[in-house]
Parts: sequence; C-alpha cells; structure tokens
Amino acid sequence: EKNEDLLKKIYLFSKFSENELHTLASKAKKITVPQGHTIFNEGNSANSLYLIISGTLKVTTSATDGDDIKITTLSNG
Repeated sequence: EKNEDLLKKIYLFSKFSENELHTLASKAKKITVPQGHTIFNEGNSANSLYLIISGTLKVTTSATDGDDIKITTLSNG
C-alpha cells in the first residue's frame, strides 16, 4: 500500500488536501522494527513521527532502580 493511501486512513490527516497528503507521503518512509528493539528513549529530542501500520508497540519508562515500567501498549488504528 502506498504511503499516501495509508495516511488517508488516519484521522489526524483526514482533513488534509490531496496535495498536502502527497507532500507528507513523499517525506515518509516505512521501517520495520524488530521485536524488542528500542525506537527512542525518554528525553531524546523529537525529530520524527511514528505511525503504527501493523503490530504493537510497548511504551515503558525506567524506574529509579533501572527496571522498565510498562505504561501502555499501542497498536495500529
């Protein structure tokens, strides 16, 4: 599925014009993240927007003792 078609299905982009969707889609790239891989860490500068097309994403934070604390699990849709 083309990036533009995927973006059309997402509410956040539902009011975008065809031209705006095309511009955004042309800058988007699909990545596959292996299970257990860290995408970014708390405190990192934000320079990307991630959309979940399939699968799930576990959001965690670190406790003072270094253990991970699960905040939520995100999925597509």
